[in-house]
Amino acid sequence: MKTKHIYLFLSLLTIILFACDPETKEEKLDSYIEAGDNAKNKKVYTDAIEYNDAIVGLETKIIIEILKFMPMNDIDSLRKQVSIIQKEISSTIEILEKISCSKDENNKFKNQSMVYFNYYKKNYDSWKTFLEHEDIDDIESLLYFNEDISKNLNSLYNTIIEIEEEAMKIRAEFETEHVSFVKEAGLIMSTEDHPLNEEFEKYE
Repeated sequence: MKTKHIYLFLSLLTIILFACDPETKEEKLDSYIEAGDNAKNKKVYTDAIEYNDAIVGLETKIIIEILKFMPMNDIDSLRKQVSIIQKEISSTIEILEKISCSKDENNKFKNQSMVYFNYYKKNYDSWKTFLEHEDIDDIESLLYFNEDISKNLNSLYNTIIEIEEEAMKIRAEFETEHVSFVKEAGLIMSTEDHPLNEEFEKYE
């Protein structure tokens, strides 16, 4: 039997933050969620900070659902939560397709964000297929399986690992474009962490 750790793919996600009014972590988190929610009804942004916060907020909403998933140890709950995460990602992609900002020259930041969020989708689509495999019927069979007997399952798992390795590269490209957008828009970078970073550190 070879150990397979379900949370291997959930690397710590950091988000570059930018100058804003002093807030507690809770207030900061609420403001990002609100910005992500507001993006559903707003297509054109003239304010670069609002546009930035909308994209950060959309990712934050996905991360919140991922954090609910991480401590789960029941296979049915995991399957349901992955479906919720998938819906949140699909909603994010749909919203992002419709928004724009004049400060985002040639939509470079938006387009790189689209690539990045589509890798979120690709990752969790693969995890849904993996979790619904006929050889996965409880948490033990998820964490441990025989590679020789479950060749198809092992292949699915290896596909997930490959997607995640590529996603880390996409993440780096997203962060690079994010920094470029901020500089070109004349915003000021902040050295503060995303308010959810501490939550992710619990699972490192």
